[in-house]
Amino acid sequence: MQQEQQKNLLTVSELSEYLNIKEKTIYAKVKAGGIPCYRFGSLIRFCLDDVDECLKNCQNNYKPEVNQPKGKKNRKKSPKLSDNHVDKIIRNIIDEVTSKDYHNVKGNQTGSRPMRRKIMGLYERNGIWWMCFTHAGRQLRRSTETKDYRLAQRIFDKLKGEIAEGKWFERLPGKDYTFSELMDKYMTEYSEVNKRPSSIRREKYIIKNLKGFFGKKRLTDISRNNISEYKALRREQKASSRTINHELAIMSHAFNLAIKNWEWIKENPIKDVSREKVLNTIERWLTAEEQGNLIKASPPWLQDIIVFAVNTGLRQSEILDLKWQQVDLFRKTVTIFEQKNQDVDTLPLNQNALAVLLKREKMIADKSEYVFPNVLNKRKGNRELITAFHKALKKAEIKKFRFHDLRHTFATRLVQKGVDLYTVQKLGRWKTISMVTRYGHHNIESLRKGIKRIDSKGGKVITILSQRPENEKRLVTRSVANH
Repeated sequence: MQQEQQKNLLTVSELSEYLNIKEKTIYAKVKAGGIPCYRFGSLIRFCLDDVDECLKNCQNNYKPEVNQPKGKKNRKKSPKLSDNHVDKIIRNIIDEVTSKDYHNVKGNQTGSRPMRRKIMGLYERNGIWWMCFTHAGRQLRRSTETKDYRLAQRIFDKLKGEIAEGKWFERLPGKDYTFSELMDKYMTEYSEVNKRPSSIRREKYIIKNLKGFFGKKRLTDISRNNISEYKALRREQKASSRTINHELAIMSHAFNLAIKNWEWIKENPIKDVSREKVLNTIERWLTAEEQGNLIKASPPWLQDIIVFAVNTGLRQSEILDLKWQQVDLFRKTVTIFEQKNQDVDTLPLNQNALAVLLKREKMIADKSEYVFPNVLNKRKGNRELITAFHKALKKAEIKKFRFHDLRHTFATRLVQKGVDLYTVQKLGRWKTISMVTRYGHHNIESLRKGIKRIDSKGGKVITILSQRPENEKRLVTRSVANH
C-alpha cells in the first residue's frame, strides 16, 4: 500500500524540475513548513495537487509589506508613478527580449531546458519583483527593476495589454504558410507573368525538387542548416554546381518577394548561405567548317533556321514565335517582343538573314502567319526542332553543341570581327556588358594576326624552350638579324 502511494507522488528532483527551482530551496521550504510533503522514513515525497493548492493560497493571501507606523499623518504613501516612467521600463524589457543575443546569454531566466509548469504573473526574487510572460511559444522571465509591488503590477498589466494588442510582437502570416504555398504563389503571381514559356517550364521542374525537400515546412521554420542539408543532398544526386546555385537563386527570390511584396516573413534564410563554386567554362561556338557540315546535314527548313540564328542571335523560342507582322523587309529590320525583360527591340538584319526571309516569303508568307511554321502552317514545336537538330549534329559529327550555342556563335563572331562590346550587347540584348565578355573567343588565325603586331622591325625574336634532364626549363632568347 505504501509503495503504491509513493508511485503517485513526486520526488524532490521531480518537484525541482516541475517548479524550476533548486532542490536545496525545496528542502529549506519543507523545513520551514512552506511546502506540504509526505515522509516515508528518510524519504520525502510530494503530492502535486497539494503543492498546486499551496502555491495558489500563497498567491491569493499575499499582501505586500508596507510600513504603517502609528498615526495617520506619518503613514508612508506609495510613490506617484508617471506614465513615461512605466513606458520606459516596458521599452527596456521589450528591447532586451527581442534582441538576438537574449536567448543565447548563459544564465538567462528563460533557461535552455523545457518547463512543464508555466506560471504567468509576478513573483518576488531577492526583494525585486519579477514577471513571467510568454512570447513566440517560450516562457520568459524579466525583472521589473522595482521593489514596489504596485508599480510592478502596473508594469505587468500594461505589458500584457500591449502584447495582446500586437504592439510589440507582430504576428507574421509566415507562421501559417508552408514553403509549398510560397512557391505556388511565386509561380502564379511572378514567374508566369514575367518570364518566357521556356523559363517557366524549367522553373516548374526546379520548384518540384525544392518542394520535395522543403514542401511541408513552415516559412519561419526554414533555417540555414536546412538549406545546407539540401545542398548536400543535391550534390549526392550528382546535380551540377550551376544547377544548385540556380535552384537557390529561385528560392531566394521567392523569399524576397515574401518579405517585400507579401509581408509574410521578415528575414530571408538564404541571404547568408554560400553558393557552390562554379568553374568558368568557355562557351561553345561553331567554326566556319563546322557550320558548313551542319548545314549540309540538315533538311532545307532547318538550314534556314540555322543560318537565321547565326546571323541574328535570336533565341530558339523567339525564332519559332516569329511572325511576319514583326518583319519589315523594306527597312530590313525585325521586331522582338522581349517577354523576359518586358521590352520591345527592333534589330537590323544583315544580308544573310534578309536572304532567308525573302526566300521564305515567296514560299509561305500567304499560307502562315509564322516565318518558320510546321507542315500544318502553325507554330513549329520545340521538340520537332530539337530532334531534327540533334540528328543533323550526329550526321555532321559535331559533339557537345546545343541549339542555344548558335546564339553564342553570333556573339563570338561579332567580337572576332572587331565589333565593340557595347554594340554586341545591344544586338544580343544582354543586360550588362559583363554578360558579353564570355563570348570574346578568338580563333587561332585572329590570335596570330594580333601577335604579329609586336614583331620588331630590326629582327625577329625567337624564344627557345629547352628542357634539362632534371625537368628544369630554361628560357633562352636570342636576336636573329633580318636577312
